[in-house]
Amino acid sequence: MLAWARPLLRRGAVGDASRIRWPRGEEGPRLNAPRPADPRRSGRRGRSRRRRGRESRRHCGRRPWRFTFAVSGGHTPWQMFAALVTRDLPWPNITIFQADERVAPDGDPDRNLTHLRENLGAVGAEVVPMPVTDADLEAAARRYAELLPARFDLVHLGLGPDGHTASLVPADPVLTGTDRLVALTRPYQGHPRMTLTYPALGWRGRSRAPRRR
Repeated sequence: MLAWARPLLRRGAVGDASRIRWPRGEEGPRLNAPRPADPRRSGRRGRSRRRRGRESRRHCGRRPWRFTFAVSGGHTPWQMFAALVTRDLPWPNITIFQADERVAPDGDPDRNLTHLRENLGAVGAEVVPMPVTDADLEAAARRYAELLPARFDLVHLGLGPDGHTASLVPADPVLTGTDRLVALTRPYQGHPRMTLTYPALGWRGRSRAPRRR
């Protein structure tokens, strides 16, 4: 409803209209009425909604939807997944990427992947682990970057006692890198690490991929 006030008009003896003066501090009656709808605009909106619906149905028919989820290490994700696996979620449509990982053997208790798999259990989510056991870690980081989606639907990050998130630790050279989506850090708390960089975590589409220098 659009409200507007119109002073009442009074027609004089010679046909002139003069305003009625209302007592100070008072205003004239307010008329609340909907603005008349433009049938042409209503028709265009309806056609646009129907067209978007048809395009969405065609897209869904070609490619099943997926929910992409990047998750960091630490204890918080373990508790989160322990709670989520009790929910009736469409796990086969969920793909989980790692935001960071320690360079350590498969099954090592220091690996984030070890605890991630333990807490996910038998749910059908797809997990895309960081390839930290490869011989050439720089090449492995580049390959992992190619697997990242155009955008994440959700990124879960924690905060370390020194203020780091993912494995973007203070004073590490990866903090200033803008040309890579996945990078290797210096040893931190006993392990070098593979991590998503700031450009990857803030990525919102292919058009905003990091610029090559």
